[in-house]
Amino acid sequence: MPSAPESGWAGLSHTAATATPDLALAAVFREAGVLRAEDLTEMFDLLGVLETVPLPAGSRVVALGNSGCPGVLAADACEAALRSMWRCGGPAPVTA
Repeated sequence: MPSAPESGWAGLSHTAATATPDLALAAVFREAGVLRAEDLTEMFDLLGVLETVPLPAGSRVVALGNSGCPGVLAADACEAALRSMWRCGGPAPVTA
């Protein structure tokens, strides 16, 4: 069960219905300076490098993943680190 308030939204925002052609996505990522992993091995390599550098200024975080679970885990980690997930589209937050 997700513990952070943003976790419910993060889990819902992964739908394949919002798929974008890879060429366009790659161009946007390049322009924005996004680090993109092509597979799990590369993702863990990138994470190993990123944990050795200082955190960027600010408190907002964007997490992109190929399923809802990484978004939920990222939202929980952000909550624990007093950072907030930036909503870059997707469904409205789930409320009880």
